[in-house]
Amino acid sequence: MPYRRPGGSEDLLALIALESDLVHALAIIRQSGSVEEYERLALAPWWAGYVMTLEGLDASLWDSEACADVALSVRHLATEMDEQAWRTGIRDATYELKQQEEERDYL
Repeated sequence: MPYRRPGGSEDLLALIALESDLVHALAIIRQSGSVEEYERLALAPWWAGYVMTLEGLDASLWDSEACADVALSVRHLATEMDEQAWRTGIRDATYELKQQEEERDYL
């Protein structure tokens, strides 16, 4: 089981930045009605899943209620935009973490 994080201001700011990016992307996509014009914004759910997994920012890992709340919001926004992209980001980060672990074990 991963360790629990206390949730300092740096962690909270990182989560808020992810949340802000997702809110911005979702607002633009809703307003324009199309993701094609804003292809870069379509990567936001993937990026959120990737970063949350790679950095261990999942909501269940926080002692801080504020961090847990923002982490849940990030997950909700990302899955609302594109749940498959969110899951792909998680899968990609999990793969990368396993690769890093294998390299450490090898050395």
